[in-house]
Amino acid sequence: MNLLPRAFESGAEDKVRRLVFIRLLVATLVVGAAVMAFQVRSDGISAAALYGLLGVMYVGTGAAYLAYSCGVPFPPIVRLLIGMDLGVLTLLLHYSGGSGSIFSILYILPIFMGGFYFQVSGGMITSLVAASVYIVFTLLEVSGHAGSPGSVTTYTRQGLFDSLLRGYVHM
Repeated sequence: MNLLPRAFESGAEDKVRRLVFIRLLVATLVVGAAVMAFQVRSDGISAAALYGLLGVMYVGTGAAYLAYSCGVPFPPIVRLLIGMDLGVLTLLLHYSGGSGSIFSILYILPIFMGGFYFQVSGGMITSLVAASVYIVFTLLEVSGHAGSPGSVTTYTRQGLFDSLLRGYVHM
């Protein structure tokens, strides 16, 4: 009886290559959109941090591919990549306006990845972790511990409620 999800069956090498290509393509498009948004807003925020995040995505994805090539099982690699995606997305929010950033909707991408590779339970667990990360980030931002360089908002009780509601609706 095979208890591995369908994504880890035979032909996993093709799935790894597809995952690597899609991750790098999506990361490049997202960071490109963020850099263009910075250029349009022209509020003096450096895009260097975004290029650094893109570098992290490229290095992390390359390391995952090498690890798979060296015999590391695919499920732990996918879990690590999902965690890395959540961290990079949170930093992207930090540098692009905080919890009010237009990029907060991108938390759906790791959730899709968790659902695809680990079926329903993986998608549910990933969505729970993503929602938790977003809410913790919002609370840190509101308390002043994670001030976003792209954000000029000072939060009131209503602002906190609005941010948490936006996070809830997105998740």
